[in-house]
Amino acid sequence: MQLVSAAHDLAGIGLDAPISPVFDEVKFAYQDDRNVAITGSWLTVGHADRSELTLNAAGLGPAIPRIDMLWTGSVVANAGDGNAIVDRVDVASLDVSGLDREIAPLPTAPSELEAKRRAALLARVRRGLAQPMAFLDDDLGRLLARLEVKSVGDLMSSPAAAAGATLKIHYAQGTDAEPRRRQFGIAAALLLRPATSSIAALLDETRRIRPYLAQLGFAPPRAAGDRSRRSPVIAWVVPGELFDDPAWPGASAATPADQRRALRRVWAGTWLAREGIGLVVPPN
Repeated sequence: MQLVSAAHDLAGIGLDAPISPVFDEVKFAYQDDRNVAITGSWLTVGHADRSELTLNAAGLGPAIPRIDMLWTGSVVANAGDGNAIVDRVDVASLDVSGLDREIAPLPTAPSELEAKRRAALLARVRRGLAQPMAFLDDDLGRLLARLEVKSVGDLMSSPAAAAGATLKIHYAQGTDAEPRRRQFGIAAALLLRPATSSIAALLDETRRIRPYLAQLGFAPPRAAGDRSRRSPVIAWVVPGELFDDPAWPGASAATPADQRRALRRVWAGTWLAREGIGLVVPPN
């Protein structure tokens, strides 16, 4: 899904399983033509005419970062068309009462208690969402800021009406509103990298590879009328262990250990998609 988000604007469209890749063309080898354009001119002594020269020299440019695969095809998934009619909106107040009853044992240190309360509130909010993993710890922080409280403890001591609310939007049932099998075109250069990869190095490789793809002729035309926003894209294929690094946003020390990797991956995928980079994490 994060790879599709890098290539297409999915606003208002939810992708659901089954999600299947289609490989129309796959290339594992490509010509590494590192061409350098050389231009110059000279004047012969005693003459006013200038001679000019333009050369294309192969093999003199910097080495191109390794591209493991070039893929042209699509991803097929169940998806709406983004034009469904809203039938009903349910508003439910966010209940923070009894939050401490979900924490056992209850820490005595104020900082530990706040961390536990924050994790419990995050879990409670997610239970009411259709896509719970899309609501991150950073989102909870922004929610608290909008409610003008500094902590979950402050929120618990506030009037119930000040705790915020969740919205559940129901769409009209019908042929046009129901998800259907849709095909999203993909042209991607895949970079297979280990968990020890530097993010700065990966970003630098991506920057250097983009203009080189045009030299390879790997620049499929953008289809008219679709929701495509970038083609081709660069896809990072990395192991899930890459997101065990606590420096990644999306999860805090208060987040349950079994959820941290997934939350950091969601944050990273959303951020990278805006830069035209698809994130692919193979299952273990």
